[in-house]
Amino acid sequence: SLRFAAGRPCLGTRAVLALLEPVPRVLLLSGTPSASTYLDVFAQANLLCPGFLGSNWHEFSRCYDDPVLSASGHLVSGRCRRGWQLAFLLREAVMVRRRKAQVLAELPPKRR
Repeated sequence: SLRFAAGRPCLGTRAVLALLEPVPRVLLLSGTPSASTYLDVFAQANLLCPGFLGSNWHEFSRCYDDPVLSASGHLVSGRCRRGWQLAFLLREAVMVRRRKAQVLAELPPKRR
């Protein structure tokens, strides 16, 4: 599952990134939508295309996050700034999406 590489890169994500660094080709597969929020896509896209969305997570969030002030007075992730641009870049550079109708013939029959 590619959920290991979501959001702000943590220790586990950095360890996986280090293991994959010398690998010439990386393919991330998921049977479910990969991102909970737009901030989750950075680590995943960075695995496939290092530096494509910025040199690090902080640069990416400065470009695309529009933070809001929480009730407790802290800045938290808000809405996506320039979401159309981010969606276009991801579709063109790193995403291949196949819908159920496209793969149904390749799937085994359901077992209930």
